[in-house]
Amino acid sequence: MNTNRFLLGITAVTMTLGSFAQAPVLADQTTVQEVTETGPAQVVDSWMEPKIVRTKEVTDKDGNTTVVNEPLVQERHEKVVVPTNKTTFTTTVHQEPAVVKIVERQYVSNAPKKAVKKKVRKARKVAYKPNIVRQEVVPAQTTVIQRTDTEGREEIYERRHPALEIIH
Repeated sequence: MNTNRFLLGITAVTMTLGSFAQAPVLADQTTVQEVTETGPAQVVDSWMEPKIVRTKEVTDKDGNTTVVNEPLVQERHEKVVVPTNKTTFTTTVHQEPAVVKIVERQYVSNAPKKAVKKKVRKARKVAYKPNIVRQEVVPAQTTVIQRTDTEGREEIYERRHPALEIIH
């Protein structure tokens, strides 16, 4: 018996809450597009580094050992700055749901007013017109928000000279 009362109570609560449920609201649609542009590399510094080194150990009469490193092949290396621009385009479309608006309009009698003599005390009767109630649907409003963010930075790194890439 208690189970039936419990189920009846749950059903009543569910139906009551269901009547207060609102129409689903459309979510905002967001589009993000990133564009990265790199500019030409600018050489800041350049130097030679030995690739193949010959090492000699020379011992003199006193027993002192000297180590001599002689570069046989050298490579050119450079420090390069590359400017990078990162642009982010964000577009957000927000759509409001359609709204039903109730408009009530009152009519005023258009009958011409008659000049009434003071002797006549009876007022003129005018037909009664009820208020007109109608519903107007305001269409959904769409708002588009566009935002552009630009971020510029410079990357510094070291590399071998590009002419060396052709050889190897």
